[in-house]
Amino acid sequence: MRDIINDIQLPKDLLEKRGVDLTGEDIYIIMSAVIKNMTKLTYHYEPIYIRGKKELAEYLRCSISTINRWIDTKVIHDEAIIRRDRYIMFEANEVIKQLRENDCIRFKPRNRK
Repeated sequence: MRDIINDIQLPKDLLEKRGVDLTGEDIYIIMSAVIKNMTKLTYHYEPIYIRGKKELAEYLRCSISTINRWIDTKVIHDEAIIRRDRYIMFEANEVIKQLRENDCIRFKPRNRK
C-alpha cells in the first residue's frame, strides 16, 4: 500500500499526517491523485457461445421474434453471429455489446447468479 501512495508523489506533509488528522481537503487531494493515476481497467471475458435463436432469447429474456427482428435490422450483426449451414450460434458478450451500442434499444441485462 505504501508503494502505491509513494508512486503517486503526494506532498511530504500530507504523507506524514496521521489518518485521524486528515481534513476533508486532504482526503480530496489524495483521492483525486489516486483517480488521476489509475490505469483504465480492461475486462477480458471468456466467450460465451449460445446455440440457436431460442437459447439466445432465453439468455436475453426476450422473444424469438425480437431476436429475428434484431438480426433482420442488423442490430445484431456479423461479429456476434457464427453460421454454419443451417446452424447458427451467437457470442453472447458481443451480442450484449452490440445491443448497448444501438441507440434505439433500451437494453439493460439482468444480473445473473
